[in-house]
Amino acid sequence: MHESLVHLVYRCLRRWCWRLGGCVLCLLALPLWGAGLGGADSLYQVRWPVSSQADSQREAAFTAGLETVLVRLTGDRGVAERPGVAQELASAHAYVEQFGYRQPAGLDGVLELEVRFSPRQVRGLMSRNRLPLWPARRPRLLVWLAVEDGYRRVLLRPGQQPEWFKPLATAASRRGLPLVFPVRAEDTRETVRVEDLWPLFPEAVTDLSEPYLADAVLAGRLVATTGGDWVGRWLLIDEAGARYFDLTAEQASGALGGAIDQVADLWAERYRLRGSTNPNAQLMVVEGVESAASFAALSGYLEALEWLGGAQLQVVLPTQLQFELVAAPDRQQMERLLGLDSQLVPVEPLVDGGASGDESMHYRWIGP
Repeated sequence: MHESLVHLVYRCLRRWCWRLGGCVLCLLALPLWGAGLGGADSLYQVRWPVSSQADSQREAAFTAGLETVLVRLTGDRGVAERPGVAQELASAHAYVEQFGYRQPAGLDGVLELEVRFSPRQVRGLMSRNRLPLWPARRPRLLVWLAVEDGYRRVLLRPGQQPEWFKPLATAASRRGLPLVFPVRAEDTRETVRVEDLWPLFPEAVTDLSEPYLADAVLAGRLVATTGGDWVGRWLLIDEAGARYFDLTAEQASGALGGAIDQVADLWAERYRLRGSTNPNAQLMVVEGVESAASFAALSGYLEALEWLGGAQLQVVLPTQLQFELVAAPDRQQMERLLGLDSQLVPVEPLVDGGASGDESMHYRWIGP
């Protein structure tokens, strides 16, 4: 570790820590549900259609909006049925931080209520009612879509057929998923043809998706049946591998929104926290912090983790920093959540000179 970093750590210890009996206890007081949400702010913002600015319309929109926020944050579409939540929804106005009305461009006569709910108060609601938390960092999902309407097969793109992608975007907003669309054919190494996508071969879809640098890929094909229904076949490729699922709906919009719900349900089950934390602190050893700037970046990163209750700097060695993570989820969940960012990369522990025992989590700081 460079001398400048040692000096920075020392100054931070002087500023942040208490000296107790010759030992240094450093508390980076990180709220359980996170602080400095940044991009996560959008999870607390809702636009809801209203027919007027009447009080009854506004209160109904507040209730529907808060339910949407809770669905995003918990990953549970049935969150309103959980004990205590209905009573909270009845007083949704108490959680509103600000609101205003808008008319969407190009839509005459349409009125929307924009609402921002207080993150602090909503997190308090979740804590009181023991609701699970799906952390704000979610995989960026690239979506490919092809359609057969009885006459031909077409590979769809947002710039050419935006009406097909609106249901996807609407459902993704409702569930809090960030989407990526293949906007132009020239974005890929070669022009993509519908024949390339239609079989939904995982290797081919992965190759087509590589230039977009998304965390996961959802590729689907929709077929209009003679009876008027839409049958969808979908391929999801994420960190767990490749899996297929099928959906049938009366409307194409239902098949598209249903696919997003399937993915969101799967990921919420995988990533959300269960409302309890590990009573025992978890040790983490971090390598690769070689400058004052990288130390500051690591500190900021840990502070922004909404699922982490605190990070106590325990040991400073020439090549490593050791932290004690408190109020944290279990180790398996932490590994999954850290893997979404790839800013801390797991490494094998050093054989000698290590800061702790075999039970520690060992990572290298890569940064943003």
